[in-house]
Amino acid sequence: MIIETVLGGLLLYAAIEGGLAVIQWGYSASKRYFTKHKYPELFQDVQLSDKDKEMIEKCRELLKETFPEGIEAKIKDMSADERMALIRELIEKCNAIYDLDITKINFMSAYEIGGATCGCYQSKDNSITLNIDLISFSDPTAMGIIINTIFHEMRHAQQYRAITTEGYSFGTDEQAKAWAINFSHYIRAEVDMMLYQLQTVEADANRVADEITKELKIKEE
Repeated sequence: MIIETVLGGLLLYAAIEGGLAVIQWGYSASKRYFTKHKYPELFQDVQLSDKDKEMIEKCRELLKETFPEGIEAKIKDMSADERMALIRELIEKCNAIYDLDITKINFMSAYEIGGATCGCYQSKDNSITLNIDLISFSDPTAMGIIINTIFHEMRHAQQYRAITTEGYSFGTDEQAKAWAINFSHYIRAEVDMMLYQLQTVEADANRVADEITKELKIKEE
């Protein structure tokens, strides 16, 4: 009888917890739905320009030159300092392709930058910060994530420069307008991860970074 009572209590607790989880999920889903429909200007699908496509192709060529046999073959005998030097060199070369002037590169631990954060761009000092924990051990998959993050964050720098620098060569009028609106009402990841990923500037940065790195070989076959 005691066992049955305990089991009954546990089942009731599980049912309550499950019900609360469903309610929370429904609330979050509804909130996302109404946010997307109330503020469609924050979730625009802005197409890549011809100049973007040229830039993407140049970046692909850069990766082929930097990692001719893939990431694993390139970094397997490198120290952490050598991997950081490689990243700095890659960003310096990307500056010319993206037409940027990123000179400040920070390396921070997951504790400092945020556990789930691979990197970020800061417009206030035109810097890129990368998660050093992903770089500190010789793992080709982790390095692949960092490389994708570099192109993602540099796209953010490009977006920002396009809306703040008159005559900047990248960014069509349509892109610049959409980016400016989104940056003015930016949705942070801690507010809602899904909306954060779907908003214009993040979807655009993901598209560019993924297009650049999609043919990059991670591990040796």
